[in-house]
Amino acid sequence: MDKRITVLDSLRGIAALFVVIYHYTYRFRLKYGHDFSPLFDLKIGFYGVELFFVISGFVIFMTVEQCRNGSEFAIKRFTRLYPTYWLCLLVTFTVLHFFGQPDSRPSYGQLMVNFSMVQYLLHVKSVDGVYWSLLTELFFYLLIFILSIFNWLKRIYVWGAIWLALSVVSSTYDIYYHHSFLKFAGLFYSGVLFYKIYTGNNVIKNHLMVLLAYLVVLYNFRDEDYSIPVITVIYLLFYGFVFQKVKFLNNRVLRFAGFISYPLYLLHQEIGYTIMLYLRKIMPDGIAVILIPFIVSVLIASVVSLYFEKPIIKKVRAFLEGIRLPGLSYNLNK
Repeated sequence: MDKRITVLDSLRGIAALFVVIYHYTYRFRLKYGHDFSPLFDLKIGFYGVELFFVISGFVIFMTVEQCRNGSEFAIKRFTRLYPTYWLCLLVTFTVLHFFGQPDSRPSYGQLMVNFSMVQYLLHVKSVDGVYWSLLTELFFYLLIFILSIFNWLKRIYVWGAIWLALSVVSSTYDIYYHHSFLKFAGLFYSGVLFYKIYTGNNVIKNHLMVLLAYLVVLYNFRDEDYSIPVITVIYLLFYGFVFQKVKFLNNRVLRFAGFISYPLYLLHQEIGYTIMLYLRKIMPDGIAVILIPFIVSVLIASVVSLYFEKPIIKKVRAFLEGIRLPGLSYNLNK
């Protein structure tokens, strides 16, 4: 999006910080063990990804409505995801290849496949486990793109209801192929509906569909700990956002966390684990073992965001916009 919505950045920041702390506490404990009490673990931190998906639904629908044609939408999404992903992939690969644990060192062949971002489709392990959500995002982008091709984008109640129904069926019978795309359908779709409400379509039908999507999400997460209270808070936060009732979130710390959220998300896990394992050899396991990799991850993500992400996106987007992509020149808003 061209014009940043600052509170939305703050929500991104909350999501990113939750995921990072979750990985450095609860998830690290499961994989390697921590010496300190599990009371300090942020077990609910993985729900930060769910918040990201609601944000994505909001932003993608806003983006596609602002695009003149399919080419512009494809270019914006490609440049938003891939250049930063490639750089972070190379950084993570380098750290793991030279300093990682023997069982976590990726091969060059694995690296090559990971450049595609669809390694899960090819049954190749990701260099960093957090990449799983990127394929889910790509499927959502593809769905929106296909809907736009057939001029169904504005029929949000029809395709939304179908998507939610497929989500419930796949969850009930455990038959989904890429389960994450269907499992998280309600979150993406809720983001779309919140965007419609935010832009003035404050009609009862939109609120009823949000309620339906919320219930589908709860159903799909029925086996997850703390799903009801945490998902409810996510929806309340978004309602507060669209009705401008959470302006207290609009502060510099959260906004900056949101600004660097994408590279922070991509870089923090395996690099952080590598640092933590080395630190535990020279100091007692405690807050410093978590704080140091957190600071390192924030610093690297800040450098990527400030000196690479924005400049390279602008240059790559300008280059691609000079190329006419066959079949993608139709008007998305016809």
